[in-house]
Amino acid sequence: MDNALKNYDTACTEIAEAFVNKYYNNTTSYDWIDFGGVIEVCDYFWNLDKMVDYLRMNADKDKLFEFYEYQLDCGLKGETASNFKNYIKYNKSS
Repeated sequence: MDNALKNYDTACTEIAEAFVNKYYNNTTSYDWIDFGGVIEVCDYFWNLDKMVDYLRMNADKDKLFEFYEYQLDCGLKGETASNFKNYIKYNKSS
């Protein structure tokens, strides 16, 4: 069991580092808000499961940050935001 937990911790760290390297050009550090759950990078908050999705999709950096702002806007308006895949598919504004 200890080995499995160490592997999980290592995987979480590697995913966070890969995400920061890809989307922040490895120019900044990150902090775990909730290890294995949420990181904070330059006042942006990213869930681990979503980081995995974005890395697997090889998400475009500009679209990813545009989507982040879209999600914030929807939250402020009390609206439900679509997921990233649908946002990319149906939002042709940029």
